[in-house]
Amino acid sequence: PPPTLTVVPDVVAPAQVMTIVGEGFPPRRQLELVGLDGQLSELVTSDGDGVFTETVVLLPRTPSGPTTVRVLGQRNQFDPVEA
Repeated sequence: PPPTLTVVPDVVAPAQVMTIVGEGFPPRRQLELVGLDGQLSELVTSDGDGVFTETVVLLPRTPSGPTTVRVLGQRNQFDPVEA
């Protein structure tokens, strides 16, 4: 199955914490996690099962409304994945 991203909770207010869970990625691989209108740009590493968990605090001045979190694709591995 293709990789997936899940954001918990799915609605977050500024200054609150959200958790981003990725599953189905290549094992033990550095992945580039970006989004939140440019506020998020981090490297995360999947574990031996291709899973990662990243906790992020939404900045107080984050604009309200829908936004996207994505793991950038890797050539010959997988396409970009977003939530």
